[in-house]
Amino acid sequence: MAAARRRAFDDTAFPFSQRSCGVGPELSRPPQNDGMKKNARMTGATGLKIRRATLADAVPWTLLFDADGPRAEVEKYLARGEQWLAEQGGEVVGQMVLMETRADIWEIMNIAVADACKGQGIGTAMLKKAKSLATQRGAQRLEVGTGNSSLRELAFYQRFGFRIIGVDFDFFVRRWGKATKQGGIPLRDMIRMEMVLKAAS
Repeated sequence: MAAARRRAFDDTAFPFSQRSCGVGPELSRPPQNDGMKKNARMTGATGLKIRRATLADAVPWTLLFDADGPRAEVEKYLARGEQWLAEQGGEVVGQMVLMETRADIWEIMNIAVADACKGQGIGTAMLKKAKSLATQRGAQRLEVGTGNSSLRELAFYQRFGFRIIGVDFDFFVRRWGKATKQGGIPLRDMIRMEMVLKAAS
């Protein structure tokens, strides 16, 4: 089972990730009024809506596994946290899971954007939503973790304002039972990052 899960986690060519990202004639959008255009500018992606998932929503496992695994570990924080869905043109094009991990600290446990939709500001819009939600709930810090070999993600989070605060050595080795590779770099350690939202009183 572990090998099967590992293959699923490594495979980024999922049908879900190859969707058209809500554009094209089959998903043409109605004309936008000024209010809709203003909202689109605020989210950073035209026609993007970010909402909390409900029990009626299908769990977007493909996107969850794009960011993390194995399934047993994902299910743990999915059950305890909040999943938020990014929709565009009637399709789910991104998702994130937020969870209060300690008093006054919220963490982005999982975040992913469909491959065909990357580079359109969807990931940034979700980070803004996460920051807003954590602030509204009185959190002092927002945290996120990513792999040492995830160079694009490390740059992305730091551009948004996260700072590296530590390294969980051999985190992924413990999780998977061995070191894997990402872009030729051994994936071993979890890089821990945080954003201070307000000073502790």
